[in-house]
Amino acid sequence: ARGEQPAGVIEAKQNSARKNATLLSPQWCTWGEQMVMKKDGNRLDQAALEQFFSDLKSSGLRAKLFSIDDQWEGKYGSLEHSAARLPQFEDFLEKLRSNGLRIGMWAAFMRSEDPASLGLTEKHMLQKTDGSAYYLDDGDSKWYLLDFTRPEVAEVLRDRARKFVRRYKPDLVKFDFEI
Repeated sequence: ARGEQPAGVIEAKQNSARKNATLLSPQWCTWGEQMVMKKDGNRLDQAALEQFFSDLKSSGLRAKLFSIDDQWEGKYGSLEHSAARLPQFEDFLEKLRSNGLRIGMWAAFMRSEDPASLGLTEKHMLQKTDGSAYYLDDGDSKWYLLDFTRPEVAEVLRDRARKFVRRYKPDLVKFDFEI
C-alpha cells in the first residue's frame, strides 16, 4: 500500500476539519457506566441515558463527545433504537447537541438477531465448515454474523447504514467487534 499512493493508484484520505476535531475531542462513553449500573446488554433504558448525561454535566468533565455504546438498538443489526427501552432517544440526541456535545454511537453492523427482518436468511450468514450458519449467544442476545461478502448482504448493510446515519446523524461511529 505504501507504493500505491505515490503511484496514483489510491488517493490519500483527507478528513474534514470537523471530522478531525471530533476524532481528537475528549470523549465520554456510556460503556463503563452501563457496566457499573448493570445497564449493559438489553438493559440500557431511557432513564439510564438521562442519568449518564446528568452525571456527566455535574461531574465537571469537559467532554465534547458523548458516545452511546452497546444495545441502544432494539435488535442487533436493525440499526434502529429500541422504541420500548428508549422512547425519547432522538429527543435525547437533540438534547446532547443543544448542550454542545457531539454524538458517538456504537453499532453492530455485522450482527443480526433477526436476519428475516432484513430480508435475509441463514444462507446469507457466515457459515461454519459444516455449512450451518455461525450463531452466537452472549447470554443477553443471540445473533448471527452477516456474510457481507455476498452482494445481497452488502446491499442490505449499505442501505441500513445510510438510514442509520441519516436518521441519527452521529458525528462518530464506534465499530469494534468481538466474538
